[in-house]
Amino acid sequence: QSSKYLLESPKTHFNTDHVLYVAQREYAIVLPTDDSVQVMGSEDATTCHIVIIRHTGCGATALGHFDGTNVKNSLTRIIETVQIYANESNTAGRLEVHIIGGFKDNKRLSLELSLQIIRTLARSTFNLYLKTPCFGEINDIIRSDGEHQPLIYGVGIDIESGKIMQACFDNKGPDEIIRGARLMWSNCNEMINLYDTSVGEVQIQPCSFKKYPNEVFLYYLMMPEQVYLNNMSTSPKVEPKDFVQKSKRVLQFMLSSPTVDKIFPFQMSRRYRSNNGIWTLVNNS
Repeated sequence: QSSKYLLESPKTHFNTDHVLYVAQREYAIVLPTDDSVQVMGSEDATTCHIVIIRHTGCGATALGHFDGTNVKNSLTRIIETVQIYANESNTAGRLEVHIIGGFKDNKRLSLELSLQIIRTLARSTFNLYLKTPCFGEINDIIRSDGEHQPLIYGVGIDIESGKIMQACFDNKGPDEIIRGARLMWSNCNEMINLYDTSVGEVQIQPCSFKKYPNEVFLYYLMMPEQVYLNNMSTSPKVEPKDFVQKSKRVLQFMLSSPTVDKIFPFQMSRRYRSNNGIWTLVNNS
């Protein structure tokens, strides 16, 4: 019933006001007492899966955008952290799980990721209730040209009420380009915790970028759109319309030869706090 409701619900557009956007290979955990975040969400999931875990008693809510990287350890850590918040609140409730994403892609990448997630949940030592299984075939539609594609690409959750909705996000920051570069061109190969709810801060941790000659980035920048999609996407026929444009903005950033010292002075995270609902960079000094 929950999946059916989600699939039939209208898409909600969000801007930056009290919104926490979680990108691919990131996760965040938010408490309802955190005034900085009213809605948390993610988008652009094709073969990726968005997993939401919420304790119905204390309202602690986690959201992760999984692409197959370190699924078992990351998902286990997320579940354990939400349960810790529940224990500290001493509030009765249950851990509800919502899985959104994937489709019947011909490489079966969605199915492989679905199995990894379900296997991890099944082996968890905690009691989990799968409330919204909106992934794989359930999230699949066949287009007029015979190609399969996801029905839902993005979701958001209202932290206070726990309501889940189809969503798209006008702003995917802060630091969308830096986070995109970390995903595509850094040495980081793990799920990253984006947010510290105890202080209400987005914390973009330092990472080192892979070193390639500029000719490499220019080569990709010069690629025609379809060639780029075929080379850089797991599902080139169903990517969002701005996939290539956004990816090439990251390539332009990489052409500037970013270094850890330049982007993360003194190896410190880039920290953002909410200023009237807008994420504002905090001066580390």
